[in-house]
Amino acid sequence: MGKFKHANFSERVILMLGVNIISKQFSDAIMKWEPITEMIEEGLDPEEIECISVSISDTLSEFGRINKTDQIVLDLEDFLYDVFEEYGVCVSDDLLSELVEIVLKTHNSKTRTKE
Repeated sequence: MGKFKHANFSERVILMLGVNIISKQFSDAIMKWEPITEMIEEGLDPEEIECISVSISDTLSEFGRINKTDQIVLDLEDFLYDVFEEYGVCVSDDLLSELVEIVLKTHNSKTRTKE
């Protein structure tokens, strides 16, 4: 029984570390996106990027490879738009699409390495 609990605990720790590593991949991808610097200057809290990354990671972890036509892509656009709007940051549709594409590329490359 002790072994089982230990294995279960280890699995949870590995899962938590995995989520942190994956959310860090999203965070790194977003921070490398050139327009984010200007958005931070406009009022987007840099710590919010970590929160955004964790939310994205948690939500997308339920999905395999995502296509641009999947409903989750529209949900992701709405989510990002709402976050930027909350901080008073104006984002054009083109910039929003560009960021969504970066997130999808990050997610799909992560999914590809899993398979």
